[in-house]
Amino acid sequence: MVGSNETTGPLIEASFARLIEILDALIMRQGYVLGARPSSADFGLFGQLTQLCQVEPTSYKVAQTRPRVRAWVDRLEDLSGLKVEDDAWLAADEAGTALAPLLAEIGRVYVPCLIANATAIAAGEAIFETQIDGKLWTQDVFPYQAKCLAEIRAAYDALDASAQAQVTEWLAGTGCEALISD
Repeated sequence: MVGSNETTGPLIEASFARLIEILDALIMRQGYVLGARPSSADFGLFGQLTQLCQVEPTSYKVAQTRPRVRAWVDRLEDLSGLKVEDDAWLAADEAGTALAPLLAEIGRVYVPCLIANATAIAAGEAIFETQIDGKLWTQDVFPYQAKCLAEIRAAYDALDASAQAQVTEWLAGTGCEALISD
């Protein structure tokens, strides 16, 4: 998310602390976000966390409470020599339970912004507002995030009925189900 200010800063910091805790549990359970091998989910988080866990002083202090996450960031920095096993993914029947805390955090904080942003852009507005944890979130619209929401919905729509049902089941009750509904 972007848009840190006096109002949104505490929300971002609280979400970051929860994210670090969630990642710690996932890494302890299976080594990476989606199983025993790295995925694009790991690398997507890695890009941000290299700065947040190693450079930026406020988030660095939060990350120090979960040293396993820092070790995971360091491990992702150099995976040369890693033998990748195609069957090392999280099993589909375990994914919903294993990923529920991460999806719930995304649904709690990011999804409301993503949807409010896209709605504001569609209405030609320059600023959007939404509620996160009962607090007002206001920021300038961000066209790239509207594109992201459209891509998520297009990817879901491209799935066959069986895969859509599986994704819908995984997202149910997390707040992320709003990503795939109009």
